[in-house]
Amino acid sequence: MKRVLIFTQALHNNYGGLLQAFALQKVVKSLGFEVVTNSVQLWNHRFVRFAKSLVKNTIKFLLRKNILTDEKRHIIAQNTRKFVEKHINTVTIKSLNAEIANNYDVFIVGSDQVFRRQYSYVRKYFLEDIADVNGKQRICYAASFGTDDLLEWSQKEIKICQKLAPKFNAVSVREDSGVEIFKEFFDVDAVHVLDPTLLLDKEDYLQVIEPEDETPRTKILMCYVLDKTAEKTSIIEKVSQKLGLNILEVMPKENFTPKTKDIERCVFPSVSQWLAGFRDADFVVTDSFHGTVFSIIFQQPFVVIANSQRGLSRFSSLLKTFHLEDRLITSASELSDRHFAGIDYSHVNAIKEQWRQKSL
Repeated sequence: MKRVLIFTQALHNNYGGLLQAFALQKVVKSLGFEVVTNSVQLWNHRFVRFAKSLVKNTIKFLLRKNILTDEKRHIIAQNTRKFVEKHINTVTIKSLNAEIANNYDVFIVGSDQVFRRQYSYVRKYFLEDIADVNGKQRICYAASFGTDDLLEWSQKEIKICQKLAPKFNAVSVREDSGVEIFKEFFDVDAVHVLDPTLLLDKEDYLQVIEPEDETPRTKILMCYVLDKTAEKTSIIEKVSQKLGLNILEVMPKENFTPKTKDIERCVFPSVSQWLAGFRDADFVVTDSFHGTVFSIIFQQPFVVIANSQRGLSRFSSLLKTFHLEDRLITSASELSDRHFAGIDYSHVNAIKEQWRQKSL
């Protein structure tokens, strides 16, 4: 049986990131392969170790206060870590090399924003470290640049990746803009496919909901908002009042800062709780790509608030695929009766099935 190694973003506290890793591994395994997913970020580690040490010591000196230690990170991630341990077969590879490469037959890069320069050392995700290793399959599946350009990239990075890109045996991306980027900058014909989470059915996710979250709730407005603003709060309150729903936010009670006194308030709820929120929702408000995806998977009415801070092209491409562009709003004043009228999911599901076959 061929062995597959998947490289994606680090498996931390991002619900969408964890579930796309879960889904891609489940799909690859179902196709008859032995598969593991790398759980940490690929970096230029000599530079990063120095930079992290410098930043950490500077913060200690300047603040002489509360810093985010490894022990505190462990506490914050206690629930999401359990999901990874139970549902994703992982390895820890901080730096890829030929010796490690010899343990695997196929390398898959994706999904998520592995090519977002703001988040990744992108050369590593173009498999720079095994560029000269022969006899291995290299696949890029549903990878994302996060934006519709490469303005975050340096010219040096683009030139290096121009040499690495043709070494992929097959390239697919999560957004239509990614197809254009691969053609324009790397002279590679990429294919637009579904995010891995959309390759599974709702029932696949219901199976990982834990017993403590099995009891359904009613009159729920599921709110998954990553970057809170006054305008987003106004949208949530308007939807809640219009539909008479109770607001449910499955996020930590507070984000960690040097002023945090109670680290337990920063703990992320479990992936099970997050999924149960979409299961029980009567309506969803989100500014997240995967919040939008799981609204579609669980066939819920929703609005997505434009989040240019995290890459707007991801949202527009996803919504365009399912003819749901009118679900994207920027302010409470844009909310109208059409947003509360529901969604024809028979049409959406038909489109999803066509794209699923293509993506598989």
